[in-house]
Amino acid sequence: MRVPTKLDEWFDGWPELVCLDLDGTLIDSVPDLAQAVDYALMQAGANPAGEDRVRTWVGFGAAKLIEQAMQWADLPKALAENCYRDFLLYYRDHLTEKTTLYPNVVQLLKTFKRAGVPMALVTNKPSVFVQ
Repeated sequence: MRVPTKLDEWFDGWPELVCLDLDGTLIDSVPDLAQAVDYALMQAGANPAGEDRVRTWVGFGAAKLIEQAMQWADLPKALAENCYRDFLLYYRDHLTEKTTLYPNVVQLLKTFKRAGVPMALVTNKPSVFVQ
């Protein structure tokens, strides 16, 4: 299989290994994450934050996401455990309703597979949500 031009320039041929991040690289999971955050906030009596705001909070794990949402909503820290639980349970039940692959992801993965390039998935998402 011919090496794509950019890979030939960047790696002098096929890379020996490709490590890919999940959220924000392969998939856009923010719509589902935002719904789960909003659900947890509303269960605690706060207004929903909305997808645009939640998008600015993602990237540091679920616990930090809920911490930021609670700070934004001015919720007491005493509610943290309940908010986190509500978020996780809702997210588990609605994990991929609005999550989408970014363009060309399938083609990219197939290309690496056909070329025999080993791939690894790197994520801070709990494994129960990765399957």
